Amino acid sequence: AVILVGYEISQHGFELKNFGFHHCIMDAMAMGAVPVFLMIWMMRQGATTHPVLSALTNMIAAGGIGYIGLRITCGSDAMGHMCAYHITPFVLAGLILGLIARKLYHW
Repeated sequence: AVILVGYEISQHGFELKNFGFHHCIMDAMAMGAVPVFLMIWMMRQGATTHPVLSALTNMIAAGGIGYIGLRITCGSDAMGHMCAYHITPFVLAGLILGLIARKLYHW
């Protein structure tokens, strides 16, 4: 995915006119919240031995599911918009989950 985004940026450029609060950020959180909470709940039932890796895979899966839903609600194809408003919320949520993974997925 990183290689594909890098290729698209090199071909089409990265242009973001002004960064501000956009409705896509709230849509991304809404589309990703349900899968994230369900995956956290399921992972807590299994008591994983690799909590950080579990948090990473949860965010990749939830980010993929949320991104598909987000592409349905937003019609923008600009690479700057996609990276800033569609991908960044999932990356930030993954970083936060990775930092608290040991407490979240404890035995």
